Amino acid sequence: MRSASLALLLAAVFALSASMTALAHYRYTVLDDRIIPAQVQVAEKIGFDVNGSMLRFGMVRPGGCGMRFVDVNHSYPFPVKVNVKGRGNMSNWITTQDILLEQGQQKRVTISVCPPDGTPYGNYSGEVRIRYVRAGMETISTGP
Repeated sequence: MRSASLALLLAAVFALSASMTALAHYRYTVLDDRIIPAQVQVAEKIGFDVNGSMLRFGMVRPGGCGMRFVDVNHSYPFPVKVNVKGRGNMSNWITTQDILLEQGQQKRVTISVCPPDGTPYGNYSGEVRIRYVRAGMETISTGP
């Protein structure tokens, strides 16, 4: 009798766990990740660079900022949150705002890089990750 109750309890726990996992997967999905190489040169003077294959912020003074713009859109039949994060040795200098896109909508995202005062002159590189997440589920950790 005890083993039958234990087996029934284990089966119920397994079924509940599987249901919760399926529900979380259905409601939360990373839809797309786009990785864009990024580069900034910290220098005494300022300058800019135009390049279509990566985000080049050009020359930026310590304590100053450089900006680039990226157009984002999607065609999913539901709202999508777009999350932008920096990675690499300039990741702490990258700032931007998460945005919400309705179906078929396009928006321009401003990405800024602001090396702090005292940053040694030199070339710094990294990546910018643009992650598309089903809207409403962004509070679940999406990792680095």
